[in-house]
Amino acid sequence: MNKVIRLSVLVSLALSLNGCAGILASLSNGNQGGSQASSSDATASGNAPFDPATTCEQLTTAWSNQRQSGSVEAWNQDKVVYVRRALECNNSEAVFAGMLLGPISEPNGSNLLGVEQAGVPLKAAFESWLVSRGTGPVGQGFRYNGVERQDSLLETMTWAGKAGYVDLGEKIAAFAAAQDSLVQYTSLAFFLELRERGVAGEGIAQTLLSDTNPDVRASACNGLRTFGTAASLRKVQIISETDSYQTVRDENGYGVRVYPVREACAAALGQIQLRAE
Repeated sequence: MNKVIRLSVLVSLALSLNGCAGILASLSNGNQGGSQASSSDATASGNAPFDPATTCEQLTTAWSNQRQSGSVEAWNQDKVVYVRRALECNNSEAVFAGMLLGPISEPNGSNLLGVEQAGVPLKAAFESWLVSRGTGPVGQGFRYNGVERQDSLLETMTWAGKAGYVDLGEKIAAFAAAQDSLVQYTSLAFFLELRERGVAGEGIAQTLLSDTNPDVRASACNGLRTFGTAASLRKVQIISETDSYQTVRDENGYGVRVYPVREACAAALGQIQLRAE
């Protein structure tokens, strides 16, 4: 179940958010005039700044090596240089599925928000990537380690949601529908950030209700609890009554048998019914 570790935390947080208020501040101004201090920090740490002249052919390999080390300050500068160079190389896949993040950053959307606030236009490139990349596997050929594929996509989807790009909802849903369940699952982050405005993700969440992983099914119901409509009522009700996954939860020293997916879907059912009235 390691594919759901990151997003299960995000889902819990998203359910307590009030819209998209409180977008995280940029980790870096990333502009050329303010980069000297970051360059010095990077050099002092023994990690040279990412080369903006990196060839397009070597871009993803060079980034995979670069982001493994260095200070926070160096990372903040390097990510802007990397994204700008990737777009110059017409390699949007390297931006939106290949941030890879590294050991000093979390996939919470702030990395791409920082790049965007540094003056690198991302929305149009993201929209173009969504509709033009075709249906092949995301990140095919990238040298992912562990959860890097999920983290890279989670960063992108969370960024787009926090930026409030509601108008991209249908395109994100269509993109996710053509991908595997991991991409579909991770794409829920976008719709969760939008809360009630994330209704375009309802179809993806409905699809995930049939996933073999109970954590995914529960997260799908958590998503529908946030943005589901009357169209989901029947499916959610059935799962809230029949899902077979069970576990034992400790309550006051006693082991109690519980059905987490049923619980999540029962909670979703109530919220959907309230909105449908």
